[in-house]
Amino acid sequence: MAKGDAPTGVVTELGAEKAEAEVDAGFEFAFNNKAFSDRVLRIEVVGTSCKRRRYKAKDNEGEGIDSSCVVMGTPGLRVKTIHVSSVILAARSSFFFKLFSNGVKKSGQRQTKIRIADSEENAFMELLKFMYNGRLTPTTESTLLVDILMAADKFDVVSCIKLCSQRLIGQPMTLESAVRCLDIPCSISMAADLSEAAKKFLSKRYEKFLSTKHYMFPG
Repeated sequence: MAKGDAPTGVVTELGAEKAEAEVDAGFEFAFNNKAFSDRVLRIEVVGTSCKRRRYKAKDNEGEGIDSSCVVMGTPGLRVKTIHVSSVILAARSSFFFKLFSNGVKKSGQRQTKIRIADSEENAFMELLKFMYNGRLTPTTESTLLVDILMAADKFDVVSCIKLCSQRLIGQPMTLESAVRCLDIPCSISMAADLSEAAKKFLSKRYEKFLSTKHYMFPG
């Protein structure tokens, strides 16, 4: 056994998670780096309202690819541009693979448009970084993890879905994250485990509430 190698079969849960997170790490230097990019991702961030509708990501020829629902309305639009590598994003995401495959068939501009709600912006940026370095910030709070998980599901980044799910199950939940875990689509591989963990957390919170001397039944 080489010096520094872990004994066969002895891998802690934390070590396994870290190993998985860093399997494909190594392209962080290329994130938003024009020298290593062949596309410009135009991210249109829309203010939220109470209306919902489907949105489409458009390639440079205007051809749309459906993604799932986001909260959208008619408020102001903010635009930010990121230099991206179509190869890196396509390797991580089947959504981007389809998007860039459609665009490659046509000659023209290198700009690709994605429209998201402002409530999704932080999670989407974290997802983009994950596709380059294969990691999530260790201190990422549970509510943001749920947002990243939903973004990963929307853009078909399977490795990020799995890592977010593992993190959520392995760290303490908050009331907000537990409630949101109950709304995670059943299509996500670990949705049942997350839902069960959320139910247990909420059940304990409810039992603790009932056991306090400040709680009184009406009578």
